[in-house]
Amino acid sequence: MALKAIIYGFIGLTFAALCIHRTGDQAWPMLVWLAAFYVSGFIREVYGKLSQDNEIIISQATLFDRCLIGGVFITWSLLPNLQTASGWLDFANYDLPTNLLIAGAALQLPALYLFWRSHADLGRNWNMSMEIHSEQKLVDYGIYRRIRHPMYSAIFLSTFGQALLMQNWLAGFSAIPAFAALYFTRVPQEEAMMVKRFGDEYQDYKKRTGRLVPRFR
Repeated sequence: MALKAIIYGFIGLTFAALCIHRTGDQAWPMLVWLAAFYVSGFIREVYGKLSQDNEIIISQATLFDRCLIGGVFITWSLLPNLQTASGWLDFANYDLPTNLLIAGAALQLPALYLFWRSHADLGRNWNMSMEIHSEQKLVDYGIYRRIRHPMYSAIFLSTFGQALLMQNWLAGFSAIPAFAALYFTRVPQEEAMMVKRFGDEYQDYKKRTGRLVPRFR
């Protein structure tokens, strides 16, 4: 864990240095995105280890789902890191006013909070694939008390912020449709799987919560 953190930190600092060298005082939006990206990666690394030894009893992981995850990885991770370090995608740039850049930076704060809180509340119950393990519990406390999919909320906020901060159709905006495709394809399947596992308990949970934002009555 410590070694990975050192490696990730070195990569992040290297990309930051390349970005500053390439763009000078215009680098700050991309540096904000870079910092938020590596913080979210650290969160996932820490909490992802909790579920490594889970015994999977239900799996709906498919090749199509993996392809969608791959699309998110490319647009939410690979392309923006490539652009930050090299500027190879400058041909797809667009310019935004400063107030929108600040809005993009501000979006990273609730995105990171939701991302951390989602992992912390799920604990061992989180899994990247559509799988259920033998000791799976229905988490309906913490952030999940009012939102069923706060992790998806966090990533949506992050991708919108990325589109504003990166100012590039490929390295910035493309993450929004890529993640939307994953979300709208996967969530109905995930919820059907949870109904199969928890029955009426999950149906009742759905009635009192919202998918991405709280349901207030």
